[in-house]
Amino acid sequence: MSVYFAMVIPAVVALILFTVYQHKTRWWEFMIPFGVSVLFVLLTKLSIDEVLIQDTEYWGGWATRAEYIEPWDKKVPCSHDQYVMIPDGDGGFRKQFIGYAHSFDVEQHAAQWQLHDSNGISLPIDSVTFEGLGTKFGAREFVDMHRDFHQLDGNKFVTV
Repeated sequence: MSVYFAMVIPAVVALILFTVYQHKTRWWEFMIPFGVSVLFVLLTKLSIDEVLIQDTEYWGGWATRAEYIEPWDKKVPCSHDQYVMIPDGDGGFRKQFIGYAHSFDVEQHAAQWQLHDSNGISLPIDSVTFEGLGTKFGAREFVDMHRDFHQLDGNKFVTV
């Protein structure tokens, strides 16, 4: 708010000059310096406010645990429709749904390596980094995920 007091001096000078030299000049000759001052103050205020609100906050944290989740798969309902072409009586054909190509599809899930930090953030890492952290942190703990899987179970290994 105090930045607006910078307009007081040009306003007072313009008012004094307008009253003292009124008979020698026009009113707009005093408003030009005042207007330029007002414009400069407003632009400065807006740019300062814009700079002050742009900030990036970085949260420091440390690694608390690393996880390796094995690849796994699961059965999902089949999405491959099967149709047969049936004559429609007008010399053309129409498609008729007769079912699905097979009873289920298999959805694949790739292996994942993750690092969890003290701020609760999970970051993807690679297998080499996981192995290095496992060596540094110590023993790996096996966690059974109890998944409904098709062929690949996909359990988890955690090092804390």
